[in-house]
Amino acid sequence: MALADPRSLARGSAYQRDGRVEIGKRGKSRVHAVVRGSMPYEVELRAGEEPAWSCTCPVGEDGSFCKHCVAVALEVAEPEPASQGTARTRKRPGEEPDLRRYLAGLDADLLVEMVMEQAAADWRLRERLGAAALAAGGGSPDTRTWTARIDAVFGGGEFVPYAEAGGWAQGVFDVLAALDDLVEAGHAATVVALAEHAHRRADHAVQYVDDSDGWLTDMSMRISDLHLKACRVARPDLCGLVDPGQGRGRGRPGHLGRTHAPRRGRLGRSRPGPGGSPRSPCPRLDDEAAPRAAC
Repeated sequence: MALADPRSLARGSAYQRDGRVEIGKRGKSRVHAVVRGSMPYEVELRAGEEPAWSCTCPVGEDGSFCKHCVAVALEVAEPEPASQGTARTRKRPGEEPDLRRYLAGLDADLLVEMVMEQAAADWRLRERLGAAALAAGGGSPDTRTWTARIDAVFGGGEFVPYAEAGGWAQGVFDVLAALDDLVEAGHAATVVALAEHAHRRADHAVQYVDDSDGWLTDMSMRISDLHLKACRVARPDLCGLVDPGQGRGRGRPGHLGRTHAPRRGRLGRSRPGPGGSPRSPCPRLDDEAAPRAAC
């Protein structure tokens, strides 16, 4: 198949093997089909002295013989089965494919290309892979970038009405899930500081979010769990309560009190401890003067 470059040939072959081609109208010199890639694309191949083709994908619209054209060409080139008994085994519509088995049989280069393509469209997957790569190389995530991402999902203080609160909260939950991925990738120390920043933003969000459904309470719990998890992984000897009169000399954001302190007020806000001082959560990792206590 000289019309296709090696990459398109490899990926088109994989699409055809996976049963992604649905043949539509088919004549002696023309065939129309739909190929299910990241989205359905329509392909038309025409035979003759000068073969012609078209595909609705971005590559095909530029005139290239894309992977979808390759998949259709290979599908058409296969001989028709003589009977139902000799037909290829295919997944029936709606039946889940065996993805693990399929991926295990892919060429490594093709698999890398597929993952990179998906990562380009999925920021969480991209960050998860980037975090793992940084950890493998001894690096660490850019704290400023992640702080800006946290700020972006919490917003600039504009009022969030009841009807929009659920969507707003889901954006925050997506970022918290990505921060959890950072802990798993070996960047717990970075997540400790980022979770503390998220707590401060959650405290401030009480002023501008209609929380009639309790999204902020759930958010407080999730951030506290994330912070405690990161503390335990990064420096378990520093994961405990600390009197604000010691160490850095001031308390921490109130939401952190849910997991780390037994007495909690509304939305996880720490209540005063003995002597009227507010309880504080795990100290920051640079708080070397703080007393050490077991979790």
